[in-house]
Amino acid sequence: MIAPILEGRAKAVTGSRFPGKAVNMSLFYYIGNGFLSFANNILFGAHINDLCSCYKAFETETLRSLNLDCVGFESEADMISRAERKGIKIIEVLIRYNARTSEQGKKLKWFDGVLIFLRLLRNRFIKIK
Repeated sequence: MIAPILEGRAKAVTGSRFPGKAVNMSLFYYIGNGFLSFANNILFGAHINDLCSCYKAFETETLRSLNLDCVGFESEADMISRAERKGIKIIEVLIRYNARTSEQGKKLKWFDGVLIFLRLLRNRFIKIK
């Protein structure tokens, strides 16, 4: 994941489970992530396939410059959308992923998707530091 940063090709890298293998991912999460990725791309003119992959890498100074203020699941969208708004180059790399079930510890709920969407709107239309 960090190769594009080390090679100087990007300041940020995000993982993508698509078009690769996202084993055991439920249709609910697949559609929800697809909607959020689409919303991000429309709002920021981006081309991210998997906004909520959980795999992110940033150059230290780049990450510090984003002035992040989230602690929940929406922090992923916050990182990416703030970077996009600042014009920071983000590269997406293919990852392999084996989804967990609720019984295995998956905690993401439908309401988290609402919070992620609201964070995208906030970062697009409200002045951020």
